Amino acid sequence: MKKFRCLLLDAGPIIELHRLELWGDFLNAAKLTLAFLFSQDGSWKVCAADKAVYRVLGYLGRGEQGISLEEIFRKVGLSRTFEWRFTEQFQKKYTSEGKTEGIQRGRIH
Repeated sequence: MKKFRCLLLDAGPIIELHRLELWGDFLNAAKLTLAFLFSQDGSWKVCAADKAVYRVLGYLGRGEQGISLEEIFRKVGLSRTFEWRFTEQFQKKYTSEGKTEGIQRGRIH
């Protein structure tokens, strides 16, 4: 089985950050997280339930670094039924949208 490093992003903490009125601080941290990801080699994977994360990866031509929770489970031999936002189809849909936008805007070729 291939091993890879993975960054998990979860909506639960985001909801709590909104409740605590710390969302702005989180956005700054998210920018740092993406900056970290893009400064590293391609072995990092990002797992999220947020379409914006996958769109950014696709837009910047790094779509292969996105991974759904469903795919992580499958790779380790587990099978579960997930909500739409945790599925591989969700990840692929929004990565593709981001890639299309990146191509249209000349960001990637």
